[in-house]
Amino acid sequence: MQTIMQTLLSGQLAARLMIYPGELVRVPVSGQMVRVAAGKAWISVGGHDYVLGAKERLTLPEGGEDALISGHGPSTVVEVTG
Repeated sequence: MQTIMQTLLSGQLAARLMIYPGELVRVPVSGQMVRVAAGKAWISVGGHDYVLGAKERLTLPEGGEDALISGHGPSTVVEVTG
């Protein structure tokens, strides 16, 4: 069985997250890509905040602290790839 970190390093889709209002998700950073598939997401990583809309993406920095992701609106779908 492949671990999530092995999947992230392979460049495959590692996770598809449905984030509801009020939820906060912690994602370990290792240079992976976060893409908002639906809705709007707030992402905080490395002391910087980003707000992404549907179909926008952000490459997370290598190493360092985890990224925090929160949804805005009724439902947000975020994909994490390596």
